[in-house]
Amino acid sequence: MSASIPVSDPPPVVRRRRRGDADELIPTRTDRRELMLRIAIVVVAAAPALAATLSVIGIHWVPGGDQAIEVLRISDVGGPHTPLVGPWSRWGWAHPGPALFWLVAPTQHLFGNDGVLLACGLLSTASAAGIAAVAIRRGGTVLGAITALGVVGFLGGMGLSTAVDPWNPYVALLPFLLFVLLVWSVVCDDLVMAPVAAVVGSFCVQAHVGFLPLVGGLSALAFVAVAVRHLRAHRAAPEGGTRSDTGSGGLLAAVRRHRLLSTFLATVVAGGLMWLAPLWDQLFGSGNLSALLSYARSPESDTAGWSKAFGIMSGQLRLPAPWMGANEASAAGLTLTAGWAWGVGAVLLLVVAAVVAVRRRHVDVAILDGIAVVAIGLAVLSTARMTGFVAPYMTQWWWIVSFVALLALVWTVVSLLDLADARALAVGALGVAVVVGGFVVVRDVPVDAPVPTLSRALSELVGPTAAALDRDHRYVVHTVDERNWGGAGPGLQLALEQLGYHVFVGPTDLTDIQYGARRVLEPAVGDGVITIVGLDSMGNGWVPPDGARELARYDPLSAAERREFDESQASMHERMSAALGSEAPEGVLSMDSLHHAMLARASGVSQAEIDRMKELQAPGSGFAVFLSPPA
Repeated sequence: MSASIPVSDPPPVVRRRRRGDADELIPTRTDRRELMLRIAIVVVAAAPALAATLSVIGIHWVPGGDQAIEVLRISDVGGPHTPLVGPWSRWGWAHPGPALFWLVAPTQHLFGNDGVLLACGLLSTASAAGIAAVAIRRGGTVLGAITALGVVGFLGGMGLSTAVDPWNPYVALLPFLLFVLLVWSVVCDDLVMAPVAAVVGSFCVQAHVGFLPLVGGLSALAFVAVAVRHLRAHRAAPEGGTRSDTGSGGLLAAVRRHRLLSTFLATVVAGGLMWLAPLWDQLFGSGNLSALLSYARSPESDTAGWSKAFGIMSGQLRLPAPWMGANEASAAGLTLTAGWAWGVGAVLLLVVAAVVAVRRRHVDVAILDGIAVVAIGLAVLSTARMTGFVAPYMTQWWWIVSFVALLALVWTVVSLLDLADARALAVGALGVAVVVGGFVVVRDVPVDAPVPTLSRALSELVGPTAAALDRDHRYVVHTVDERNWGGAGPGLQLALEQLGYHVFVGPTDLTDIQYGARRVLEPAVGDGVITIVGLDSMGNGWVPPDGARELARYDPLSAAERREFDESQASMHERMSAALGSEAPEGVLSMDSLHHAMLARASGVSQAEIDRMKELQAPGSGFAVFLSPPA
């Protein structure tokens, strides 16, 4: 509903009956139907994420890449090396806090790697349910059903496997949407939501610093809105006198002051507890917050700038939007831009919607429109300040901003048409949500674990590798894995550590932040070096170090297919070098990359050859594991 129910109104969902000497308020049949509809909305919104969560039970996941590094840090929680900062960043600092690690740790300790997927899936499920519940709280069953439809569509657009993925660019998406709706509630004077917003917003920022401008800006907006409302109420109250001579006005003012103070204290306590670990690290540990601040002040490379930021804004606000499944990556793997018309048009629509809503006295609706405009502005600012290349995974929060903008416009139209209480609309939207959610579940469930081809390869390699190692020795894991961005090494290291072997990684500028200092060792002082190398790289000229012996090998291709792949890759390299010179790509070619495929076509490689290379690469990478003497 677009307007709040006055406090003095009788509850609209009960009737009075006489029982003995006392009156009793009991639910009516209409009230029970309303309650069941509300429950159904929450269940439908959460059902796809819950289905994905249940499907990963017993999946026996062997993580690789960034997920493996995260699991290594999650396994440290509760011990002497409990992380106080978040996941690593390629810029030489960690994301602000360990909330993700700490949240997932209990199920990881209980159920191993599968427990990480389980915890992330439950987080997505709870977030989806919370989003629907807050929408119902703000706008009744009509807004709740519309929001539930949007949530299941959002889950379908990003894929249900993302709902269980612990990768930090993904894991905070649904919590951030919940945070935005909580801010809306707070601005609408639903102050009990403020402590919850502080916790959820803190989680998002700690998981990925990209959320900081949005969470910080929207939090400031909520604080200012509450402060202004309180000051206006205070000025409108009778001056002077006591509670007894100001009557009900003085009593209500006192109640409001108490509620405001209680909310403020609860919010400060909740937010403060969330930030104790990062503050402790800042004072007595690595000083990560200072590193973040220093980088923000003096970035090491050029920022994206306003032109690209506005282009990305338009690319995200267009229809169909990327969160609906539309492509958002260029041939080079960067975030697509679009003409400014989409973005500027969306902002103007929201501004007009807010003005019309205010004139029609739908103040809560206008507030949501305003929040969407502010969120867009903050997202543009955050995008403009990005350094280096801007890839889709770095701007995932734009999905939520785009979602909120569309939700605000739809809710404005519904409210202006006086359909905010139309039960038939709520039931209809819920029915569509059931159909969409059912389609998404049938399409995606059971979900794949993150990077399933890499997980499958690691599961085949771990056993033979472990059998050849000495439990009393210390080994440094080295990775040659171009196609998976080095993801095989962390996965092998995690699996061997979980089996009780003493495995480390060689020192670089980032390894302390990635793995924790206790897992870093100079190869020369260890007892051996374990090298996991992609067979694609071996076919491209890599040779084992002196004295190395092979411990394990996994190849999803047959011997004939591997020879065909190596010959095709060599032939493509030769033609691309001749045609492109220094612009030709080096190393392993991946025809899954639009950029590599484009360069191959420009060099005279036929589409049939490109398609065949894709077929050979579809099962994932093959690997060999070697053990060599200390370097």
